[in-house]
Amino acid sequence: MKKILQELDFFQRERSPRKWVISFLAGWFSLLFLWGGIVLFTDPYIVFHRTIGLKTAYRNPYAMLPGILRNEPYDTVLIGSSMCQNFELKDICDALGGDTIKATAPGLSGEDVDQFLQEIFKRNDVRLRRIIIGVDLWGYSSSRQAHWRDYHYLYQRQWSWEYFYSQNTAEAVFNLIVTNLASADTKGANLEKDRNRMFCDKLWRFKYSRKTFENAIRKNERMRPAPLNDAFVQNIDQRLISHIKAHPEVHFDLFLPPYSACFWSMQQEYGDITGYLNARLSLAQAVETLPNVSLHDFQDDTKIISDFDRYKDISHYNQKTNREILGSIARQDHKIASLAAMAAANQRLLKQAEMCLPYYRKCCGKTEK
Repeated sequence: MKKILQELDFFQRERSPRKWVISFLAGWFSLLFLWGGIVLFTDPYIVFHRTIGLKTAYRNPYAMLPGILRNEPYDTVLIGSSMCQNFELKDICDALGGDTIKATAPGLSGEDVDQFLQEIFKRNDVRLRRIIIGVDLWGYSSSRQAHWRDYHYLYQRQWSWEYFYSQNTAEAVFNLIVTNLASADTKGANLEKDRNRMFCDKLWRFKYSRKTFENAIRKNERMRPAPLNDAFVQNIDQRLISHIKAHPEVHFDLFLPPYSACFWSMQQEYGDITGYLNARLSLAQAVETLPNVSLHDFQDDTKIISDFDRYKDISHYNQKTNREILGSIARQDHKIASLAAMAAANQRLLKQAEMCLPYYRKCCGKTEK
């Protein structure tokens, strides 16, 4: 022991404080450069290039989408919230043709849609053919949070210290490597790597049935979208309609997702349904005269919204419904061609909400008023 202490004392005398600092800084900067090289090579968010030697792990869409929209090949884009996340690219291509990608993310706000569209239209090396957008009206409420701002540095087309040395990136690199090393029978990892199911490794795990639907309403009865306000018209025009007007060479298919009839009964129960019906009219009026847009309304389709076996909760529907929506967009048999047509659809929707109200109250465990 005495000999060891003597050797340590000799070593410390030989190393001056200045040399210690230089050695420490050299080691620290070497680690920084090494980690920066790993991030640049793996590039988990596809900021600089498509994934090399590894399969892309489609996780955390708000972080990954700016890179995907810049670097992936496509001529068709599906934009939407969690309502659109379980669409398969194959189904979109079969129904509408084209080389499609999905810009879908949970809780999508109008500002998020605006940001995605800005990224899309910055590309000058692709020839866009079609943009399909699932329009969640509540997303254009002024109170909706813009999720892309959590990853603002990824939306800047420049080198970013935050990208290379943030916790988010470290987790993404780790997840990318682990996902690629996972065995072939690891379902979650395989879903994350499946480009056809881009950003949808969870929705396939849910059960769609009346029982699941009723339980979800009972548990989450108070978790309803915020009511729409007077800012809706301004937001929809600024975040969405302005892009449609600015790009007449691209065809836009806007569709109103078929939430269950209970969703509309819920709006009626809490006095919010008038705001939603007026928002539907405002959207129809905004696009009525635009030649490069089609508005498809599935929200008053009784066959869909009254079939509760299609749903896992009050609004999210299964893949069978996705395929029906895509087929209808191709045939244009749910297209709203005028403001009068939307007004008639609103009357049907209001009637459906009233008819379903007793059932909704029963699901919530409420006594009939």
